[in-house]
Amino acid sequence: MNDQPQEPENSSPREELEARVLAMLLGEADAAERAEIESLLVKDSELRAYREQMEQTLGLVGEASQSLWPTEESAAPKLSEDRR
Repeated sequence: MNDQPQEPENSSPREELEARVLAMLLGEADAAERAEIESLLVKDSELRAYREQMEQTLGLVGEASQSLWPTEESAAPKLSEDRR
């Protein structure tokens, strides 16, 4: 059995580029892949816009998840000892 994720057979080259950008933003790309994607971003304004949109989206998702499922650190009391 193959544990590698399967790419859809009908994905367009653009969708593949966008998937690579998203993988980079999620920290799933190695250094060589990041360098290749960065060079593509220099040449492609639409791909840069996609990256910016995904950065904003991931930031919002992170904020929303913090409010829904606070971490131990964010759930800790915020007041100093003397004000409690």
